[in-house]
Amino acid sequence: MAATRNIDKHYFTGEKADKDQALQFPRAHQTSTTTIPVDIEYATCEEAFQLLQLQTRPGLNEARRAQEQGIKSEKYGHTAVEYTGSYQGRFLNSMKAFDYMQEWLLKAGDFCR
Repeated sequence: MAATRNIDKHYFTGEKADKDQALQFPRAHQTSTTTIPVDIEYATCEEAFQLLQLQTRPGLNEARRAQEQGIKSEKYGHTAVEYTGSYQGRFLNSMKAFDYMQEWLLKAGDFCR
């Protein structure tokens, strides 16, 4: 459920297949308006997996918080940690999930049309 809620927070191209449906998918412009696109199913699985990882490996949350705060590295005594890349602070915990969703996401310029 949490993975689906995280995905549903985004803005997607097109309109819902049924204006009264609870979730963002299916979309009206899909070939089939009764199924969820495979990319969205994969994104949901990746997000659910990442949520599970965050619960079972607390160090991942600490690294995420450090990245969100712009921390590049930390040192405690003789131990040092360097963070590469950056977390974009999106609604998702999984960048793989975000990648799967790209085809369906509304782009920044699309808001102005």
